[in-house]
Formats: sequence, C-alpha cells, structure tokens
Amino acid sequence: MADPFKIEGPALISFSGGRTSGYMLWRILQAHGGTLPADVVVTFANTGKEMPQTLDFVKACQDRWGVHIEWLQYEAADDPQNRWTAVTHANASRNGEPFKELIRANE
Repeated sequence: MADPFKIEGPALISFSGGRTSGYMLWRILQAHGGTLPADVVVTFANTGKEMPQTLDFVKACQDRWGVHIEWLQYEAADDPQNRWTAVTHANASRNGEPFKELIRANE
C-alpha cells in the first residue's frame, strides 16, 4: 500500500500552526525521508491573532525539522499580487493587523 503522506508535487501544504497540522507535516516529511521535494511548499498564514505559543511552535517545527515554512500575512494593496507579504517569526504581526486589514478590504 502506498504511503498516503507521500505527496507528488507541485503541491502546497498549508500549515495552520496547530498540533494536528504539525503532525501532518511531520508525517509528510517522514514519507519523503525528512526532506520535501523542491516543488512542495509549506506555508503558514499569519493573521496576527495567533497565540505567541503558536508562532513559537511554527518556528520550532521549522528549526527542528529543517523544513522551510513560508510565513505569509495579508497587507492591503491595490495590486492583488502585492496583498500577501512574506514575514518571519521575528517580524510577524502579533496585534491582529493582517486580519483587520482583510476585513476592511472586504467591507
């Protein structure tokens, strides 16, 4: 039987920062021998409303497992291609700005 966690790319893995999402990522990594194929991308969408422990967990998974996680957050912009910005644990919003901007943009 084929391993259901072995993903053929191109693929996007949306990592929520929760424990079950972390377990899913761990299983996917293990199915690939600890390293994801180059065309499999892991993202974490920061709303700015996450608990500090969630942000720390995402960073710990990234550091301990040696997997690149692309941290993204929404920014209001006229050009749709500029509405998502890459951030890191150090500069990720922690005061809800991305979530508030997204709501304002859709009012």
